[in-house]
Amino acid sequence: MAGLLTDPADAPLSATIARWAAEPCAPYPCAADVLRHACEVVGAPVPELPAHGTRADMCRSLRTGGGLIGLAHTYLLPLGWQRLDQWRTPQARGDVGVVLFPGRMWASCAICLGSTWMARGNGFVEVLPAWPLAMWRAPCRKR
Repeated sequence: MAGLLTDPADAPLSATIARWAAEPCAPYPCAADVLRHACEVVGAPVPELPAHGTRADMCRSLRTGGGLIGLAHTYLLPLGWQRLDQWRTPQARGDVGVVLFPGRMWASCAICLGSTWMARGNGFVEVLPAWPLAMWRAPCRKR
């Protein structure tokens, strides 16, 4: 994980990587952890998510929220994150998305590190190449 902390310009991403490496991982954390990162990037408070502590809660939230992509869009759009065309726009370090990791049959919320994506699972962090099913990019900040 330490090798991922190379660019001092992306402090929110570096802070997220360090936090994910150090904090214990809750069940079904991917959406909440990526949303927290997205809020830190734009300096916004983290909104309260629907209950997702159990598999039944998570399934209910996904059903009523239009699936993982719909739910992600609902929370990212008000923060100013722009939805990208994942077929035409190359992924870039700092993008967030709903991705499919190789060998998986379910999607995960993840953060792009360049050529790989980082996501948290039940008790682990994985950094692997992935196929973005949907991607968002933070608005440019004025300096």
